[in-house]
Amino acid sequence: MLSFLESYIEEAYIPDKRLWSKIVSQSITIFEENRWILSVQRRPELNRYFKIHSCLTDHRLVRLSATDPFFTRGLLLLIRLGSVAIKSGQCTLCNHYTDDIVKHLILNCEHVVDIRNEMFYAVVNLISVQDSVKLFQQDEDDMLVTLLGGVNDYVKQLNSDVWKQLMLCLTGHMLKLYNHSKSVLFYHNFNFGH
Repeated sequence: MLSFLESYIEEAYIPDKRLWSKIVSQSITIFEENRWILSVQRRPELNRYFKIHSCLTDHRLVRLSATDPFFTRGLLLLIRLGSVAIKSGQCTLCNHYTDDIVKHLILNCEHVVDIRNEMFYAVVNLISVQDSVKLFQQDEDDMLVTLLGGVNDYVKQLNSDVWKQLMLCLTGHMLKLYNHSKSVLFYHNFNFGH
C-alpha cells in the first residue's frame, strides 16, 4: 500500500473514494493472508492444517454443510480433525507409539480396522475404479488430506459432484470411527466438545 501512496504523491493524483477503498481493502486482504500463511508455516505441527486449508477463506466443508445441512455434524468433525495440531504419543487403544495421533487413528490403528475397512469399501463402491486406485496410491499424508476435505492433486482431478459425494460418504464413517476412538483424542487433549 505504501507504493500506491508514493506513486500518488509523486504524480499528484489521488484516486476517487471508491477506488481508494478498493486499494485499501485489497492491501489489507493480502497483508492478512500473508501474515496468516507465515504464522502457520512457522509451526510444523500445523503442516496438515495448512495442506487442508491453504488460504484464508471459508473452509470448503463449511460451504458444503450449508448445501447439505443433514451432514453438518460429520462435516464439522472432518474440519476439527483436520484442524488439530500434529501431535505424537501412544495410542491408548492399541499401545502403538506414533508421531501423529490423528493419522494413526484414521489410517493405521488396529483397534478400528473394521470401521476403517467399512469406510474404504464404501468409498470404493462410490467412486470409479480409476479414482479409487489413485486415492489409495497416495502417500498417507496426502490420503489423510483428501479424507479430511483438503485440496491436493488427487482432489483437483475429481469432478466436483464426485468430491461432494465422497465427503458426504465419509462423514458417517468418520463419526463412527471418532466414537470408537475419542478416548484416545481426549487422552491427548483433543477436546472436540462432544
